[in-house]
Amino acid sequence: MTSQKTISPHVLAQDDPVIPILVKFDAYPWAQDKEFMQGLHAALGDSLGNLSDPFTKRKVLDMIIHSRIWWYASRFGVQLSFETYISWTASTNSQSCPDEAILKKSEWIYTNLKKKNSSASAEDGKEKETDVEIPEWQRSAPKVDLSKKAEPDHDASSSATVSRADGSYPDKFQALVAAVTAGTPVPGIREIPNTVVRQEGITPIGTRGRAPLKPWERHRAPVPEDSQLDASVLDKQFPPLA
Repeated sequence: MTSQKTISPHVLAQDDPVIPILVKFDAYPWAQDKEFMQGLHAALGDSLGNLSDPFTKRKVLDMIIHSRIWWYASRFGVQLSFETYISWTASTNSQSCPDEAILKKSEWIYTNLKKKNSSASAEDGKEKETDVEIPEWQRSAPKVDLSKKAEPDHDASSSATVSRADGSYPDKFQALVAAVTAGTPVPGIREIPNTVVRQEGITPIGTRGRAPLKPWERHRAPVPEDSQLDASVLDKQFPPLA
């Protein structure tokens, strides 16, 4: 019996017809294909901003290979195996693998787009600030630096009652408290007597006519005009005569 040589599907013989296809696959100008690079940039996204992480970089390189295989199959109708390609590049140490060059180009595109978007955002912010319509009265108003404190009025501050730096009460407040506590007249306060002065000849009973009836009093019998109030219930001495 003759033994049959079994070749792993991931290991290619030197005369395997797949090898020229793989060489041609690597030789395709991937970094110059604008449509491919645009699609790859959209697929990788913000992963390109974290290539310092070895795990992220390895993941991005695998995504590049999968993207190349899909693009090559859709463009030329040639279907390749990811495992076969990885095995071939590992066994031959192929220097023609374009993945690093594609990654470098993708990173360059990502960085430049970030800078461009940041500059555009800054310009938009400036345009919005300059596009704001300022009223005429505000443009003609005097320019004052509001961040500066107003100069103190020395004349007013010398006569005004202000608190001291040590936290004690002002002198005028202390004098007021002392006057109130001692029951002495407070400086600057005019004393008004708690009395009502009545002129001579004026009595609590006036000579004015009777007040008109209220709406709820109109149904009552009218009071004779010659009726007099009972003066005995009134205090004729209040308020006392001066």
